[in-house]
Amino acid sequence: MIKNSTEYKISLDRLDGQNQRIADIQKKLASDGLTPEEIKRATDPLKTFTLQIQEEVEAYKKREGL
Repeated sequence: MIKNSTEYKISLDRLDGQNQRIADIQKKLASDGLTPEEIKRATDPLKTFTLQIQEEVEAYKKREGL
């Protein structure tokens, strides 16, 4: 749970980093010849972690009126 504005900013940076990492991995796996289903299976755990960060960011924004 995000408790203050510093943690909020850190979470936003982590979220951006995770989204970029997922995109990079997807491109690499596609260039390696994996099917879309294989790429999805490989990146779903990262997407779950990213979704968790996104939910925390949204909850903080709602709580703080941002």
